[in-house]
Amino acid sequence: MKKNLFVVILLSLLFSQSEHPHPPLNLVSIPTGGTLPRGSYTMEMLLQKEGGFLPQLAVGITDHFTIGMSYGLQKLIGDEKPEVSRPKPEVQIKYQVYDETLKRPAVLLGLNTQGRGSYRGKVVDNDGIKKILNRYDQKAWGIYLVISKNYNLLGNLGFHGGLSKNSWENDYDDDGQ
Repeated sequence: MKKNLFVVILLSLLFSQSEHPHPPLNLVSIPTGGTLPRGSYTMEMLLQKEGGFLPQLAVGITDHFTIGMSYGLQKLIGDEKPEVSRPKPEVQIKYQVYDETLKRPAVLLGLNTQGRGSYRGKVVDNDGIKKILNRYDQKAWGIYLVISKNYNLLGNLGFHGGLSKNSWENDYDDDGQ
């Protein structure tokens, strides 16, 4: 009898229901297959190096479609004059093609044009030559595809994988040169 009770308690702890109303939207800064529920929103703020400030607003349009925007400022914290990263806001769009079920993972297509760090347009190198970089220090995710599967095992256990391609930010200087 005690052995059966122990097994029931152990299984109930392992397969307990998650307290989260929806799957995670990001793992730190990497997108997952989750979207915001319809009518909900999230506001986030990221502090970056050199006094950078990156606020972001996202809204759940439907249960499978989330749209957001962000606007980066550099040198906001500190003694230097603040600078706008780019004159227009960046966009984030997430569309969940397939909803997650017990047997199938969620599949999501997304677009994120917001990179991290300073935006570099024209830069003069050590030789005095102007180069057009048109990119952030850390490039944006661009167009991406994510597959996510979450389990209510040991809390919220999830497996996430994806591919991304950013074709509009320049690849020049990716190796630090």
